[in-house]
Amino acid sequence: MRPQRPSPTWTLWLAVAGVALVMGAVNVANARALFPHWAQDLAFFHQLVRSAATGGPWASPLLFEPEGFFAMVHTHLVLPLVVLAYRAHPGQETLLLAQGLFAGLAVWPAFRLGERAGGRAHGIAAVIALVVFGPFQAVATADFRPIALFVPGVLGIFAAAWDRDTRAVVLWACVANLGRQEGAFLGLA
Repeated sequence: MRPQRPSPTWTLWLAVAGVALVMGAVNVANARALFPHWAQDLAFFHQLVRSAATGGPWASPLLFEPEGFFAMVHTHLVLPLVVLAYRAHPGQETLLLAQGLFAGLAVWPAFRLGERAGGRAHGIAAVIALVVFGPFQAVATADFRPIALFVPGVLGIFAAAWDRDTRAVVLWACVANLGRQEGAFLGLA
């Protein structure tokens, strides 16, 4: 079998965007139907992000945590980016769509792993397997939990390790770490 050239990057970005939009839309539909999966986390993060976006403290009255970005029990390094997006489009939908994006990023390394193992058809099969996998859907539609970045981060570490690309391993480890400070430990496991 002759080695294939890797699929173009733009096709992967389209796949990531498609999965992100579908999963984000499911999140929005669930919330509008008053059927969120993790209502307590959605409320907590929505209050925290709204407060930070409007110049208030990085805090929510739902939890008795110290106020401040680095004072919270868990550091979600992606939150400043979410706050910026929220300032541009204030509303719970911003968080729900971000969750779809967090999980949707996993399409990239899943495709690359499959592609490296057996070609483009295997990459497509790996993405389909990922998207229909119940636990992935549960993470992708868990309202808003930045820890969802662990999924693409860990898959990305595996894909980069397969290619023996140290820089990409570090990059994907950083993606996992954006979700929560424990992400760094996943790369060591």
